[in-house]
Amino acid sequence: MKSASTRKDAVVKRAEKTTNSRLVLLDEPLAGIGSTARRIILNYIAAFQRVANVSFIIGSHSMSEVESVCDRIGIMDGGRLQCLGSLKKLQHKFGKGYTIAVKTLPDRRMDKLYQLDVYRSINLVFPHAELIHTYENLLEFRVYQVGIPWSEMFTRMARIKKRFKLQDFFITDASLEQIFLSVTRRQVSEAAAEAAAADARRTSTVGVKFEAGTLRL
Repeated sequence: MKSASTRKDAVVKRAEKTTNSRLVLLDEPLAGIGSTARRIILNYIAAFQRVANVSFIIGSHSMSEVESVCDRIGIMDGGRLQCLGSLKKLQHKFGKGYTIAVKTLPDRRMDKLYQLDVYRSINLVFPHAELIHTYENLLEFRVYQVGIPWSEMFTRMARIKKRFKLQDFFITDASLEQIFLSVTRRQVSEAAAEAAAADARRTSTVGVKFEAGTLRL
């Protein structure tokens, strides 16, 4: 009796004979399906890559899906490819810094003064730390200093946890979602700057024509 893996490889080999393609495009292949079907699809994709030497380009809005499936990631914005590379490469280029997530005790989730004190303390030990998200008893900060060793960051946060009796804290690298937001925000800023420069050029041109017309009169 053949194992599931052997049967899967046999199916892949038969499929390979029906096409000479070495590139397959998939648009949202895992959208709206259950975990069992999702696992089957991912297994077949891996088998095609291994047995048939087929490459896949997968379009997806799911960050976790992209992180788990793809070895190279491209981010598109406005119909244009803005960047391409491995997750580590994108983290190095666009995700400088760290994310610190702080969980206060549940009974403190509505205590704004307490949360403000926590924010000030974190901002004191990590200058220019940016509060990027809050929800009930969760506060999420972005720290852009990259020269601080991990051990020192955990030591500083351990002191804050003890002082404010925090429930927990987490320190992580930039996630793919944060990289995506960083890239798209940069594109929006550049587009706004270009639009402002274009407006300035148009205003300048109109002024010159008006003055020239005045001189001719």
